[in-house]
Amino acid sequence: MPITLADVPEEILERILALVLVQSPEFSPRPSWHPYASPSPTGHRTVISPLLVCRDWLRIATPIQYRHPVLRSPRHAELLLRALRHTPELAPCVRSLHLHATSPALRELVVLCTSLHTLDITVDNADAQPAAAGSSAPAPAAPGAPVQPHAGRDRRVIEFCEAFTRTRSIRHLVIRKNAYLTQPNATYVFEQVAQAIARWHKLESVNVAFRLSPSPAANALTQALAAAPRLHTLYTQLPAVWNTTLLTIAQNAALVRIVLSPTPEHAGAHLFLAEAKRHPRLVDLIRTGT
Repeated sequence: MPITLADVPEEILERILALVLVQSPEFSPRPSWHPYASPSPTGHRTVISPLLVCRDWLRIATPIQYRHPVLRSPRHAELLLRALRHTPELAPCVRSLHLHATSPALRELVVLCTSLHTLDITVDNADAQPAAAGSSAPAPAAPGAPVQPHAGRDRRVIEFCEAFTRTRSIRHLVIRKNAYLTQPNATYVFEQVAQAIARWHKLESVNVAFRLSPSPAANALTQALAAAPRLHTLYTQLPAVWNTTLLTIAQNAALVRIVLSPTPEHAGAHLFLAEAKRHPRLVDLIRTGT
């Protein structure tokens, strides 16, 4: 008798569906010679056809669909928040959140997602985003009124950053950037992330997906990582020239490895690596990471 998909154990079917449904946080554009243009990152569509096959597949695939959502725009974050409010039993399915834009909805999402352990955020230039419907610029303070700590700050950015203090279960953090670190909103986000790291006592790994270099924003993050009590792995890009950011982080006694991209073997003669050899602790961490 031939074997059909109905005869496949659910455990195996679940693994197969996970390969189809789990999205990659990375946006992979088509090459320039491709006959069809790449969809924009904000217009990226989620694969949902497996959920429409039958009721059994819908039951098995729905938790997988919500396990690692990739939110490529503020609108995506708002839709996820609406879905979890409508169906609260799906919230514990969420294990990680991948946000490609500043979204105030994160403030409520982290509260609902009680099983969240991975946060992947992209620090962008929120100033360039259109204001939400009904929102307006902050009104000027009355003469003699006390100065508020967030006066003049974009409210969306403030609410986005408030999410960091509303969860303490983060074990893995990924930080990307789509803005200059000298911009006020970007600096503020990094400062708030640094403050949150001090409260994320379960934090084990951090992936800084850009080159770390001295700046007010990076300095706050560097000091926080140097003091994280359970941080054992740091992923980041190989700095172009020598600076002390990685040297500062290497002072963390809990740190086991620093994984650089590209690896030192592929980098060849490099100014950063030549200077790093003078610091045994930093060199040992880099060697362990490669």
